[in-house]
This record gives sequence, C-alpha cells and structure tokens, in this order.
Amino acid sequence: MPYIDTDRRQLIDAPLNDLIEWVKWNLLLMEHRMGVSAYIILKILTDAYAPKNYSEYNEVMGILECARQEYKRRTVGIDKTQKIYDRFAIYPDVDISLRDLVDVRIESIARKINHNISLVEKKCGVVNYVITRFLVGVYGDVVDPTDHYEALSVLKECKREYYRKYVAPYEDEAIERNGDVYPIA
Repeated sequence: MPYIDTDRRQLIDAPLNDLIEWVKWNLLLMEHRMGVSAYIILKILTDAYAPKNYSEYNEVMGILECARQEYKRRTVGIDKTQKIYDRFAIYPDVDISLRDLVDVRIESIARKINHNISLVEKKCGVVNYVITRFLVGVYGDVVDPTDHYEALSVLKECKREYYRKYVAPYEDEAIERNGDVYPIA
C-alpha cells in the first residue's frame, strides 16, 4: 500500500515480518495454510480494527475486497478466470493449539495499530497494508499460479465469514427493530 507512509510501516513491519516468517517456517501451519491465513486475517480485522457499527462493518468488507482485488491484479492478472480459485475451500476450524500460537503474534500487530493509528481512514489503510503484506509474505514468492488463487480464495472466504459472523447478526437485529425490506416468502 504505497499510501501508508514509511514511518507507519516501520511500526508494524517488525511484528508482521515475525508472523510471516513464523508461518512460513512452521510446517504444521503450512499444511493448513489457507485456514491459518484466513484465521490470521479475520483475527487482525477483529483485534486491530474492531468495528462497532454498520458503517464500520462495510469498511471491513471494503478492506477485504480491495486487498483481494489488488492481490489479484498484482499476482494473477484481472483477466484470469474465477474457476481455478473457486475450487479451493477454507478449512472452517483451525485447531485451537495453532490459534494460540498465532494469536500472540497477531496481538502484537493489533496493539501497534491500535496505539499508533487514530483516524479511521488511516486505520483502514493500515489494516489493508497488514493483510496485503501478510499474503505477499506467505504466498508472494511462489511460482505456481494456483498458490495465488489460493490466496485469493482466502480473502474471498474471509469476506464471507466476516459477513456471516458480524454483519448478518447486525442485519438481523436491524430487521427485528425496524422490519424487513424483503417480502416474506
């Protein structure tokens, strides 16, 4: 993310590089690279960004889509078909012992973001930067294009999971309060 200045990058890069290297060299995590990557991205979004209202939920969905589109543009190109990466599926549950190992590193990154970034507009960009750097760090040096499609699938599934866990319940509460827009089937 070229719009994140180097001073802000330096605050985040050390713990982020530690996380990337740790994931890349931990064979157990690499066996579950998609699930672990999705877990890490969702954990970064909920710990570092921590949206509280519908507008902020939409910002998170936008962060994920922007990160996905830019990763796609830079790695596989816009014109590639969706068929290849649609065949990948995220493992819905990452073993709790793996989560504990990953969480320590994510919490360090989230603290850096939360204590140093005050404006929401800046925080969106910084969280996008962290997600993008993580994916480039874990998937960026591979030659096989299916690895890049796997990374795109991770972002796509993160978006779906985030919507399911955070946005949909918010929508349900709003429907309960204000009535439904959709006709009853």
